[in-house]
Amino acid sequence: MAPTFGETWSGYRISAEVLEKVRTFLQQNFVGTKNYYNYTSNKSANDPSCFRYIRSITVSDPVLVDDIEYIRIFLHGDSFIYHQIRKIVGMTIAMTRYNNKFGSDGLHTALEWEPYEDMVQEFKMKHILSVIHRKEKAESTMFIGCKTLKKHTFLYRRRLTRYSLSAVAK
Repeated sequence: MAPTFGETWSGYRISAEVLEKVRTFLQQNFVGTKNYYNYTSNKSANDPSCFRYIRSITVSDPVLVDDIEYIRIFLHGDSFIYHQIRKIVGMTIAMTRYNNKFGSDGLHTALEWEPYEDMVQEFKMKHILSVIHRKEKAESTMFIGCKTLKKHTFLYRRRLTRYSLSAVAK
């Protein structure tokens, strides 16, 4: 996904195969609700503030500017924590390099997450969704919050300036 040490970005081109691996890796490992404690600093694994929801990740086709190729990685999520996106991109580069370099050399095993999907889902049900359910059942926070929705119009509000006020007055 990136040139190895000692090379420059100039002249490097990502192959279609590697670009597809990057897209697949990001989709499989980062979309959804995940615990990102190891993608920030000064947080512990059980800190609930480390859970973040990424709705989608889009990886653009390469764009060439002055012999340097750029790829835009767009993450759509509810909120992000300090260094999270930078570390996601770094992990993607590292994993792509590892699996390309070591995954099929006969000595190492490629790093794959699919075999653990059942364990991830079980963990999510046991430690995340059950906590959310218990809290909602005990405190009705979402229900109470939804009852206040009728007080809001959710209409787009344009910022009024003296120029827009004069336009409205006409």
